[in-house]
Amino acid sequence: PQSGKDASQIRGLLAVAGSLRGVLSVYKEHGVLFNAINVSAMWVGLGKTRSAGHERAGFLRDEEPMLMTLLQHTERLAPRLDGRGISSTCRGMALLGFEPTHATMRLLGAEAIPRISSFNAQSLVTT
Repeated sequence: PQSGKDASQIRGLLAVAGSLRGVLSVYKEHGVLFNAINVSAMWVGLGKTRSAGHERAGFLRDEEPMLMTLLQHTERLAPRLDGRGISSTCRGMALLGFEPTHATMRLLGAEAIPRISSFNAQSLVTT
């Protein structure tokens, strides 16, 4: 489905989504347009969204199929992530409490190795 939104507009939508379900709704509506930066921003947005523990647990349970779709999308775009994108993606998953597959973590780790010189101190610490 085409939405008429470009990648920079999508980042703007993520910034104002306001809730876990609101952030995920941006992906549901515009995910086909997501580039590597948007995928990383998506995980950061989910991780940074304030919510009570029980709300977050319910979200992770209820939205597992969509989160797995997002995870697969992340895997496909992983080769296009730069050091900051890899770091931000991992940090967003951790803050959300989402447990990616071992295969995903191995993939992100493998993608990080050739980019290690592009990581700044914060990216190294948060990855």
